Amino acid sequence: MNLDKPSIWVGTYAAYNNGILHGAWIDCTLGVDHIWDEINKILKTCPEQGEEYGIFDISALPKFIDEHSTDFENIAVWAEALEEHGEIIASLANYLGDEDIERVLEFHENNYHGSANDFEEFAENFFDDVYGHEIPEHLKFYIDYEAFARDLEHDYLTIRFDGECHVWSNS
Repeated sequence: MNLDKPSIWVGTYAAYNNGILHGAWIDCTLGVDHIWDEINKILKTCPEQGEEYGIFDISALPKFIDEHSTDFENIAVWAEALEEHGEIIASLANYLGDEDIERVLEFHENNYHGSANDFEEFAENFFDDVYGHEIPEHLKFYIDYEAFARDLEHDYLTIRFDGECHVWSNS
């Protein structure tokens, strides 16, 4: 099982309560039917009789998906979005505190400006793209990019992820 993929570890409470760890990692990118098929296999092969199961662990999913999550359709939709857009979507959802994948994806698609090593680098690139052609070459050395970045940062949301600063506009 590749734990870089959106996955859940589902186990049975009957086995757990009897000191047995019985369950399996389930790849959520394969859809809700696959999730239910795997849960049914776990329940059928449980050494202890019981029909209660739970999510004991997650991988590459937003933090609000936990052992109390029961909406596997929603988990499969999140997994599909994460497969398509990457784990930055989970980080964005966690930062925004929003569990609605449609709102998170809409915010991302409408406001994402890319990534840079840090926000100052982003601001410098932004300044050069917008104003660079208007400033004579001999005056560019006098631009205070650090101050520009400090002022600009109030209008943007930033998340450090995977060694980079990802940037979205706040509006």
